[in-house]
Amino acid sequence: MFGRKEKKIDFVLITFGFIAFAIIMSVGILIFKMFSQRTTTDKTKATETITTEQPETPPDSTPSLTSEEIEEKYNLAIDDLYQSVDSNDSAMLDLLVRVEEEMLKIKVPSSVRQIYLETVLEIVRMQDEIGTAPADDIKNNLLTLLGNLKI
Repeated sequence: MFGRKEKKIDFVLITFGFIAFAIIMSVGILIFKMFSQRTTTDKTKATETITTEQPETPPDSTPSLTSEEIEEKYNLAIDDLYQSVDSNDSAMLDLLVRVEEEMLKIKVPSSVRQIYLETVLEIVRMQDEIGTAPADDIKNNLLTLLGNLKI
């Protein structure tokens, strides 16, 4: 009655323990690889920044543009953009994207900066209207906006 029972090996418990151990080890390995990869990329970024840094030039050697020169270059860039849009017959979406990219490259005088930014935003809105408005109306609106930007 109170005899000794032979202890049996519980395979369910061993299987569960093995699975739990495997999960814990895999999470540990993943965390280790993640942190070791982050430090490796940080080291490569540090070496890239060291190699790409150029020696500083004294402030006297960099040419600065006067406001008149900036306005002159701005007007030339706007005129060139206006002419390219007027003579361009490509797809309207491509044209609007190209105009937006070109406008973001132009150095703008401070006197027209707010109007310029509003015009760029209007061009982005026009990209959304491509399907609803006729292409001729969009092109005419674009030319009007570019014409209004001249100083």
